[in-house]
Amino acid sequence: MIFYDPENPERGAVAVPQGDFQTPIAEEDFETLVAGLEPETAPPNWDGFNGAILSDVRLNQVQGAALSVAPAAAIALPAALSQVSTNGVTAFGLVFGAVCGAGGATTEDRQAWADLAESCNLPAEFVAVVRGE
Repeated sequence: MIFYDPENPERGAVAVPQGDFQTPIAEEDFETLVAGLEPETAPPNWDGFNGAILSDVRLNQVQGAALSVAPAAAIALPAALSQVSTNGVTAFGLVFGAVCGAGGATTEDRQAWADLAESCNLPAEFVAVVRGE
C-alpha cells in the first residue's frame, strides 16, 4: 500500500509492505505501522479548476455585473485565479469576494464553485474562500 504522511511532506509517498499474507500481523502492530499515515491523494488540479470556473456561465454573469460596480476587481479575477496556486489565497480572496459581492453571487453559486474546487482536490483554505467563509 502507498501512503502519504501529511506531517512529513518532504518524505513523499511511502510504500508500506503488506507482508507475506501467511503470518498474521497483530492489530496493534498494524496500527503502529500506519499511525499518522494517510492514503495518497491526487494532486491539486488548478488548471482543471481554472478552465471550468472561467467558462462557468454564472461566474461570467457575476463578473459582468461586477464590472460596473467594482471594475478593478472584475478585471483582476482571471489573473487572481491563475496566480492563487503560487501566491496563496489572500489576494485571491479579496478579489473573488469583491466580485461576488458586487456581482450578486448567491450562497448557492458560491457553494457550487466550492464543490468544483473540492472535486479538483484544491486546498481546504481555498475552498473555504470560494465558499465565502
